[in-house]
Amino acid sequence: MSQCIIRCSMITVVVAAMLLMSSPARSETVQSQVPPSSATQSPAPESQAARSQAIQSQGGKQWAPFEFLLGNWIGAGTGQPGEAVGRTSFSKELGGNILVRKNRVEFPPKPGEKSGIVHEDLLLVYQQPGDSTYRAIYFDNESHVINYVVSLPAKHPAAVFESEGSDKAPRFRLVYSLGPDGLLNVDFLIAPPGGEFRAYTTGKARRSEQK
Repeated sequence: MSQCIIRCSMITVVVAAMLLMSSPARSETVQSQVPPSSATQSPAPESQAARSQAIQSQGGKQWAPFEFLLGNWIGAGTGQPGEAVGRTSFSKELGGNILVRKNRVEFPPKPGEKSGIVHEDLLLVYQQPGDSTYRAIYFDNESHVINYVVSLPAKHPAAVFESEGSDKAPRFRLVYSLGPDGLLNVDFLIAPPGGEFRAYTTGKARRSEQK
């Protein structure tokens, strides 16, 4: 169980770091790899499926619910020395067939270290032919892989990425929502095997002209 918690914490920090809110210290790298979790096969809620189908019928604008994410973002930290610096971008790629999130986070060196750590990851959002469900797959430079199913809450603009767990693997939930102040709210929740989701970390990001 303790080993699972360590692995779980590592992947949580890695994924949550995508926008890097304000993190005064980086986590230690764990050498063991988190086992990839399979994308959930349960059907999306009826309202979500109907909403997705309607979007597809309107000239193929399946990414309309994700428009609020498009562009470049930078973590809205405090600017204090020792904070990591993270940048994220969302764009439509391959002729608009997929949505791509690219992320880079630079952790400053700790006392006594000559260099810090750079974390990079890639998230691909897609729909399978004939399926209105949005799915996503995550990769990073530490060999982690996570499969997500994406839902669109009634409270929009927002998007929820949720992985499927098992009796041996944790579950992850990543929530994006756009606030009235124009800041992007990021909430990351985690559920231990067989347990309920609990908030793990939250943060904000602001739009950036710099790529």
